Order: sequence, then C-alpha cells, then structure tokens
Amino acid sequence: MSRIIALIDMDCFYAQVEQRIRPELWGKPMAVSQISAGGSASIMLAITYEARAFGVKRGMSVKEAKKVCPSLEICMVPNLPTMNKADLSRYKSASDEVFDILTKQESIILEKASVDEAYLDITEAVEIACNAESSEQIIERFMTHAAEFFPSTFIADGEDEKLESDQRLARIIKWLDEDCRMDSLQLNLAIGAYLIEKIRKEIFTKTQFRCSAGIGINKIIAKLVCARHKPNQQTIIPPQFVAKVYETTPINSVRNLGGKLGKALTDTFGIKTMADLQMVPKEQILHEFPEQSIWLFKIMQGNDDEPIRPRLQQKSLAISKNFPGVYKLRSVAGVEKWVTNLSAEFSKRLYEDQVVNQRTALNLTISFRNDEGFYNKTVPLNSYVNIGIINNLLSFMRSYNKAGDKEAWHPPIKNISMSASRFREGVDSQTKQITLWAEKAIQRSLTPNENETKPRELNEPVTSKCVTSTETKKKRSDSFKTVDHIPQPSTSKQSEQPELIQLDSDDEIGYEIVSSKNENDLKMERRPFYYRDVVNDEFNENYNEIQTSVNESSMHSEQNPREKDIPLTERSAIMSRYMPKNLDDLKNGEIKDMIEQLPEDIKQEVMHYCTVQDAREMKAKRTQKHETLKRSKRKSSDTAAGPEKKISDFFKTKSSKIG
Repeated sequence: MSRIIALIDMDCFYAQVEQRIRPELWGKPMAVSQISAGGSASIMLAITYEARAFGVKRGMSVKEAKKVCPSLEICMVPNLPTMNKADLSRYKSASDEVFDILTKQESIILEKASVDEAYLDITEAVEIACNAESSEQIIERFMTHAAEFFPSTFIADGEDEKLESDQRLARIIKWLDEDCRMDSLQLNLAIGAYLIEKIRKEIFTKTQFRCSAGIGINKIIAKLVCARHKPNQQTIIPPQFVAKVYETTPINSVRNLGGKLGKALTDTFGIKTMADLQMVPKEQILHEFPEQSIWLFKIMQGNDDEPIRPRLQQKSLAISKNFPGVYKLRSVAGVEKWVTNLSAEFSKRLYEDQVVNQRTALNLTISFRNDEGFYNKTVPLNSYVNIGIINNLLSFMRSYNKAGDKEAWHPPIKNISMSASRFREGVDSQTKQITLWAEKAIQRSLTPNENETKPRELNEPVTSKCVTSTETKKKRSDSFKTVDHIPQPSTSKQSEQPELIQLDSDDEIGYEIVSSKNENDLKMERRPFYYRDVVNDEFNENYNEIQTSVNESSMHSEQNPREKDIPLTERSAIMSRYMPKNLDDLKNGEIKDMIEQLPEDIKQEVMHYCTVQDAREMKAKRTQKHETLKRSKRKSSDTAAGPEKKISDFFKTKSSKIG
C-alpha cells in the first residue's frame, strides 16, 4: 500500500509555552520577544493570532508592535544566569512533553524535525486498522459520526479555503461516500486523518498545546498542506487534487525550495507558482538544473521518495552568540569573557547529552566571524572539560587578532560559535562509573534547603489540565504493537472542550524552527552548521536542539529525591574547588588516599598531568613574581589533553566527599 505520512506542527509554540505559564494570557494578543545583546528588547519571535489581527508582524521591535497593538502582552525569552544569552530550556522541556506522547503511539515511525515539528509514518497503523474491519464498515461509521471523528479536518481540493464549517463537514461526507468507496488509497488517507485527530487531541489534553497537521502520501505534500488551515486544524490532500493546489502554491513555500534553489528557479524561468513550474519544458529544467532535475520532476507531480527516518537525537550540538553593531567585541577581555561563558554552557550541554543519549562527540568545530570574514576549524574533542574548549577556541582566534594594543581586538568579533559532531555510541566505562559515584557524593555534600521555592515552571501545573510527562522515552523498537480497530463513538455526552484559542501560524516560522527547514542549495546538499549564515541566536539555539531533561532514576536507584533539582553548574562549581593543581596538592592525606583507589593507568596519567601543571607553575613564578597565574588561562599541553577528561571527572566529583 502507498505510504501515509503526516506532519504535526505545534501552533506558535513559544507563545503557547508562555501562555501555559501565565494562563491569563490565553485568548489575548501576545508575543514572545528576546533580549538583544545590549539588554534591550529585540524583535518579535512568536505572535498569536489575536495580535496578528491588529497588524503585529514577526520581525517588529517591541516599540513598533506596541504602536499597532497597545494592548499587546510581551513575554521575554529568559536569559542564562551567567551571560546575556537566550535560555530556551523551558521551550525544549515543553517539546519533550509533546515528543513523550508521540513516542508512545503504536505502530508509527517518528522523525523529529525540530523542537515543534514531527513527521509520522502511520502506514502500518492504518494497515492494521484496515484489516480489523471491512472497508464498508469503516466508511459507514465515518460517515455517520463524521462530526465526532473529523472535528477539524479539511480536504485540500482547491476550494477548501472558502468553505464554512457546515460545508466542510458536508465535503468530508461526500468524499467518504464517493472517493473512499472506489479507491483504497483515499480510505487510507481518511483512516490516517482519524488517527491524527486522536493524537492531536491527546497532545492537547495532556499538555494544553494545540497543533496543526497535514496528511498525504509523502513528506512534501504533508508539509505543504499542514499550514493550510492553521491554527488547530488538519488537512488531507488526496493525490488527484495536488495539481489544483499547486495553482496557488508559491514555489518558495514547498519543502526544500525555500532557499537558493527555489530562488534560482523563479529567477531563471520568471515563474511564481508550482503550476508555473509544471509548464516549464523538461528540457529547459534539465539544461539549467542538471543535478536537481530528477528530483524536481518528481515534486512537480507531487511525488517524493524521502523516507521517514526514526530520529529523536540531533546529529550535532552547537552554541552561538551574535554581537551586532555597537556590541561587537573589541577587547581581549571581552573576547575571553564570552569564550569562557559560552564554553562553560557548551560543556554543560555536552555532559547532559552524554547522560541522556549515552553517546560521546568526537569532533569540535570552533568558528567566529569578524568584519573581514568567517573562520572555522575542526579539531578532535578529547575532553568535555570546558578549559580544553576554551584553550582551543582562544588559540585559534588569537592568530587573527591584528590589534597593536595587547588589550584590544581587531577586527572586532561579530559572532562566536562552536559545535560538536561525529557521535559514537556509549560512554567510557571508567568515566561513567566515576561520574555516577560522584553524583551521589555531591548530594551528600550539599545540605538541602527544604524551604527553597522552586521556579514557577517546576511547580505543579498552573491548571488542572496541564500534565507534564516525566516518563522515560520509549525505544522505537518497542512501539510497533497492534492497534485496536477503529472504536465506536462514545454514547455518553462528551465533556465540553475549552473554547478554541486562535494562535499564531508557524508556517513561516523563521526564528523558531529554522533548523528543520533543511534548505537545499544549488547542489542539493544540506550545509553543515559552520557554513550557515548566522542570523540570530534563535537560529543557532534551535539548530542544535538537545534533550536536556533525563529521568535519572533509570541510571541509579538510590537517587536523592532532590538530586534532579540541583543545577549542573552548581555541582560543577562545588567540584572544581578540589581539582589538583600540582604535585603538592597530591600530598594531601585525603586526596592521596583517593589516588590509591585509582586504576594504575589513570594513576599514571594523574601524576603526569600534575607534573605538567607543576612545571608551568614554577615557570610562571620565575617570570611573574608579583602575579599569580590564573589557572583558567593556562594552556593544556597535547600530552595532557588526552587524560584530562578522566582526571577531571575523577577529581571534580570524587573530592566532593571532602567538602
């Protein structure tokens, strides 16, 4: 049977997350904005439909938005505590809730496209439902209870955007009676639409988040119609109506044609819509775009062979910070400050990813942009310890500093970024054992404050309808189970649903889900992170969305109930105080006892590491009698870089017992 593919897209996701935190904002004009590098409000990132009705548009400043909509409520994206950089953790946590629900669906293949988008291959689930009953039984039930089974479904036939509610329902019933009886593919699409209605309802019931969906026979078609009836609606596109829909479909709105390739097509042939592209002779397309011609011929007919790839993990992790205009970094102190802050945050994310996904990155790509150009370099990632990342990045950047003044930096820095890639499965066994042991030791060294007030988003849900999932994500291999046949409609009166809230359309979401767009350049290759134009923080944050929540009870059963509430940065600060700096530190009785517990190979690495540090310290004393060399500015030697992770993991964690 033909594939049945769906795209689920959360409606104005950032705005909904803020509305759930502040329920009084439901149904009101509101927008989400971010603090700029200078500390003032930046452009609008997410806008509800109530605000859009007043003329508020994405990209406006707060001042401009307030001018057209005085009653506009503004929610600011929080910043990380140690630096003026967006903290997207609340949105990623909310995304985890949605994907917890999606991963539990039976007999589907799930591909995470972004923080708020997911492709679902529901072919197997549809096939199981088809085999449970006869086609006639399914069609009769769907027609009789269409209002209940398809409360928000449209059929994209070129005329659907003009239909009122009663006309929409009549159109569905007619399609079921005529097309679905004659064509099994049409019936499969109807069953798929019913299943997606159920999934969307479950997402809303458990999270309060509304979403839209597109259902078709491939990714491109599902993506195309997903935004057709936003918000909180879904659209089916039967194959026979693709040509009709293409008549009004701009070329740049089709998946993979929103970038350079789409622009090249419109400029080369002087066309605007997909219907125009269908009229271009194939010989001309083959001549102008030989490498992309076969793929273009397919999508011109509404065909797409790209499979749904089971994926919940990102292929790379990255962090980036822009310094626009007057905020460019023009001093060595400023560059070192931001390199240190970004490296600390990046190191934390790497460790979190290692715990959550049980994998280890092998490559580190460091890059920056100044007034003269963009520069990048890829090096082995021998350690997640932030001092190694700092040294790599500063060493690379210093070679491009042309300032005559030793305290100045020229050309000024406009962007700093780093990314980790080439992940291998698993974590070093010795590192894992030491880390798990140390986590418990840290808890014993901290005296919990029982009167401490948790942040609002960590408290119980703000309304009774808000349920946060804390269950561990299921493996995809466990989710392929038999689904029940299509149920009979409930005979009891359905509980009233809350009034539908008009939310923003994310079909042009630029800032929120840029990482999912997978724009093709003229060579049809997905550009790696370090070749992408750095537009804003949201682009780079969302390019490397990572899972930052983890059910640590699955790692060790004797977990302190408060352990998950202690920030990783706080634990790292406590552990760092006990990292040995030289050979003298090893003479301490308690540290000496701990060294004796180490395996012989690590013990030798510890001694070598501290010998190197001791030599550096003596050299510093000879050259700088009145100044203590700060350890954060020391350069790690090549010989010490390899064991640095094992050593630091042990001493940063084990010695928390001393504290």
